[in-house]
Amino acid sequence: MDKIERLETQLEALKNRKSVIDKEIEEVTENIKKLKNARWYVNTFGEIGEVPENYDTSNVLNDMNKQGNVFTSFRDAEKEVKKRILKKEIEEFRNECNGDWKPIWSIDGEPKHYIALYKGDLSIYSTFSTNAFPRFGYFKDYDDCKKAIERFNARILELYN
Repeated sequence: MDKIERLETQLEALKNRKSVIDKEIEEVTENIKKLKNARWYVNTFGEIGEVPENYDTSNVLNDMNKQGNVFTSFRDAEKEVKKRILKKEIEEFRNECNGDWKPIWSIDGEPKHYIALYKGDLSIYSTFSTNAFPRFGYFKDYDDCKKAIERFNARILELYN
């Protein structure tokens, strides 16, 4: 086989490999595009799934959106699951601390304590007559609110800061 034939054979092999690589590039590009446009949902069990493409016009997707269960990234969906778990844990801790106590807004002299994020740190704020609708609810006692911050500080900051 002379040099020209070897080069022609080599050229043909390169063209075939290029064709395969071009197809792979096209597939990867399409997958990237799909992932960038993907939406994720959190179901009632806290599991995360990808919203199927055929849900774009469905009532199910509309209902999931209305409830705040659709996210533009898997990471955002994961974070939401962690937030919901944390909120429930704090609620259980708060209910244990508060017992039967519930804030009575008509009593101005009774302080109600809550966790607030201020300039990257958690603080305790108190109110007497204005319901600020705090994310983690109200604590009857200042010290219980302080214990909640001590117990959940790192997780709150990780998810809300």
